Amino acid sequence: MGTEGRRKRATVASRLVEQPYQFDFFQAMRLLEKIAQEDPEAFPNWKSIGQDGPPHRELVELKVLCARTFPSSEVASIVRRRPDSEDAPPEGEPPFVMTTTFMGVFGAQGVMPLHYTQTILDRARRKDYALRDFIDLFHHRILSLFYRAWEKYRFPIGFERARRNSPKPKDLDLFTETLYSLVGMGTDGIRDRLLIDDETFLYYAGHFAHRPRSALGLQQILEDYFSFDVVVQQYTGHWLYIDPADQSRLPDAAGMLGGNNRLGEETVIGHRMWNCETRFRLRIGPVDYRQYKRLMPSGDQLGEVAQLTRTYVGNSLDFDTQLVLKNSEVPQCILGSEEDPCFLGYNMWLRVGEFVNDVEDAVFQHSGYPLGSTEASAK
Repeated sequence: MGTEGRRKRATVASRLVEQPYQFDFFQAMRLLEKIAQEDPEAFPNWKSIGQDGPPHRELVELKVLCARTFPSSEVASIVRRRPDSEDAPPEGEPPFVMTTTFMGVFGAQGVMPLHYTQTILDRARRKDYALRDFIDLFHHRILSLFYRAWEKYRFPIGFERARRNSPKPKDLDLFTETLYSLVGMGTDGIRDRLLIDDETFLYYAGHFAHRPRSALGLQQILEDYFSFDVVVQQYTGHWLYIDPADQSRLPDAAGMLGGNNRLGEETVIGHRMWNCETRFRLRIGPVDYRQYKRLMPSGDQLGEVAQLTRTYVGNSLDFDTQLVLKNSEVPQCILGSEEDPCFLGYNMWLRVGEFVNDVEDAVFQHSGYPLGSTEASAK
C-alpha cells in the first residue's frame, strides 16, 4: 500500500536487501528465516542455520567482507539469488548470501596480519577468488555457530524458532520444557487435555512453581486471566458422607468389638460429618448478565475456571463457584423464551421491581478434571 505521498511502501524483505546496514546481524538472520517460512514455495526444504544439516542446504551462505576499510555496520550486504537471475545459485545452494564485517580472519578487523588481506584483494582483482572462498567456508561455520550460541541463551528466540518450525511441535525448546516441568506438565500425556491453552500455565509458571500454593495466588491468576473480580473464601465447609463399613459402631454380637468407636479420636454419630478443612468457594463478581451466562454450566467459561483452579490446587481440595450478578442486570423471567431461556436454579428470578442487592444465590459445582467440560450442577 502506498503512502500519502503516493510512494510505494518498502517491505521489510526489500529493505533487508537494499539497506542491510540498517539491520543488526542477529535480527537480519531472524528476518531471513521468517521470510523463508512465509513463502515455502520459493524456499523449499531449507535448513536452519548452525544446525546439523549440510551447509549447502542452509538458507543463508555467510561470508566476511575482505576490505582494508573499517566498517560502519555489522552487515555489509545481503544478496538474493533468484533462479531467473544471472547470479542464480547452482542447484541446492543457499538462496541468500550475507556478507558480514566481523569474526573474520582477514579484513580490517581480522586476526591475520594485514598482508594476507592485501594478498586476497590482489588475487580478487585478477578474478581469482579461490583463496577467499576457501576461507569463507570456515567463516560460514564460525558465524553459524555464533548465531546458534546467541539464540541458545535467549529464550524468546528459541521459543520463536520452535513455533516457526511447527505450529504444535513435539520437540519444544529447552526453556519451554523446563517451565512445563515446573508447573507439573512435563510429559506429553498430560498436555493438550484441558479447555485452556497449555501455554497459559507457562505464563503463570511463577505461581504454579511456588510451594505452598496460596489462596492469594489462585485469586491473582483467575482475576488476571478472566478479568473479573474473584474472592477465594476458605473453610466454607461441607458434609462428608461415611460409608456404612466405616461408620462408628458399638460392640455387638455380630461385630465383636465394633469399629471406629474410640471417643475423641474417631467416633462420629450418624452417617455424615461436617468438614470445613478441605473445601473453599470461588466468589466471582459482581458481573453483568452477559458474563454471568458464560459462567453458567451451559456457558463456555465455567469449565475453564474449574480446570484452571483444579490444576492449581490439586486433588486434595474441593471447591464450588458462587456467581454474583449485579442487581441492575437481573433479567425478567419469561417462560418459553428462545433467545434467553430460563433454567431453574441458574438464571430464574421472580421479580416485581428492581433488586436492591446483588444476586448471589447461584452456586455451581464442577470437578475441574479434564474428562468433561460440562460436568457441573446447580446447588
